[in-house]
Amino acid sequence: MWVHPAPAGQALLGRAVAAAGVARPAHLPPPPGEDELPHRPDGLARLLTSAGLREARCETLRWQHRTGADEWWSGPANGVGFLGQVLLSRDERTRAEARRHFDTLSREFLCEDGLLALPHAALLVSARR
Repeated sequence: MWVHPAPAGQALLGRAVAAAGVARPAHLPPPPGEDELPHRPDGLARLLTSAGLREARCETLRWQHRTGADEWWSGPANGVGFLGQVLLSRDERTRAEARRHFDTLSREFLCEDGLLALPHAALLVSARR
């Protein structure tokens, strides 16, 4: 499960869309809120324990996702995922504005080789029956 709140690199696409002033269209449901899912190691382990599993453990995995800016943008630009659906619901001018913000914000993660190093984190849980 993705960590909430997401690290800055993992949140880059959402930050760019928000900076462009793009709001979620009414026809798309909101993404799950922090209060709906246990996005922390202790909360996820408690969830498994409450389901009757034993020795529930959860660890946070962290890594740098390395990718090109065009490659990273291409997913949502082509309608992939929640942000992709948000972008596709907008006109070309608004999508271009979101891309402009993405280009500006992504400079923070730019490496000498031209790739982005985007900090990511996820929760990995294990338990016994």
